[in-house]
Amino acid sequence: MRPRFFTIGHNSAYNSGMPEIQMISVGLFDEGSCKTCGTSKRNPSGDLTVTVGPSEEARSWPDIIACGDYPCFVVSGRAVEEWRSEDIGSLFIGGKVLFTGPLPERLQGHEPPKYFWLDGRRMLGAQLDFDASGFAGAWVCSTCGCCAYDVGATYDRQRAGACPYVFVEETWNGTNLFTTDLSPAMFFCTDAVVECARKHRLTNFRFTPVEAGGASWSQGIDYLGKQWPPYSSLRPSEGKTINQWVEQLRNPSQRYKARVALLDLGKDAAPMVPSLISMLHDNDEAVRREAALLLSALEKMGVPLGAEGEAAARQHEEWFQKTIGR
Repeated sequence: MRPRFFTIGHNSAYNSGMPEIQMISVGLFDEGSCKTCGTSKRNPSGDLTVTVGPSEEARSWPDIIACGDYPCFVVSGRAVEEWRSEDIGSLFIGGKVLFTGPLPERLQGHEPPKYFWLDGRRMLGAQLDFDASGFAGAWVCSTCGCCAYDVGATYDRQRAGACPYVFVEETWNGTNLFTTDLSPAMFFCTDAVVECARKHRLTNFRFTPVEAGGASWSQGIDYLGKQWPPYSSLRPSEGKTINQWVEQLRNPSQRYKARVALLDLGKDAAPMVPSLISMLHDNDEAVRREAALLLSALEKMGVPLGAEGEAAARQHEEWFQKTIGR
């Protein structure tokens, strides 16, 4: 029976108290530009020496740790041991990860466990169907293997609706932990890896069903929770009414999630227009700007806004082009 597939990575954005690698001081090499596609290549090799970023909240060492300098897939020795004990499959260890410099205050006196980075370049396990996965104009360089695509068109396409990650038929090689031709730094896995993480209580992993695509809005499934198999929403708008999502825009910590949910509704979010127009007069500038942003997005989807809504949408678009641009 064909397994379920997930994207796998760290969940530090939603798990407070986790340290993050800030810089790789030894082991990251500039390999120059590809003669075919011109892409500048910077890759890890061998053992890495790293420093941890300052944090008042970091208080425990997770089984997968975020790496901000370069998207290395860094996992604990315990995770590697458990994967091997459960026969997860071929794991290509790139090298050890060695810590130097001061640690966050709450971690001082707590030696980090053994960490390793996995070399995704040697763990290619499937080819991605770029068109079905929502990527516009994607192509893979025949020389260096780098994938390039039209970032703006891909953003618009994936924002317009859910775009799952789809593998080219019959290209999956049967491994449980693997990368694709999208990127050697982005890993996928089967439900066997999820079940292993649950069984051995491996911490800080983020597993998201491939049916949800990139799903930056998602915390991933609750693989350590009581419910099994866990519920996993495939759309960010699930779980609340339009009015509840709109009200959540007023909460700074929930604002991004609410915005993504409302954009996910597309034209079905038209009933929120009066509420957004009302929010244009809110005392909080961040709330006013959020309302204008959503009105601008709805206008592009063809939702009627009325005179005040259209004016706010135009103002936001002018501000966006001046300050950020595309």
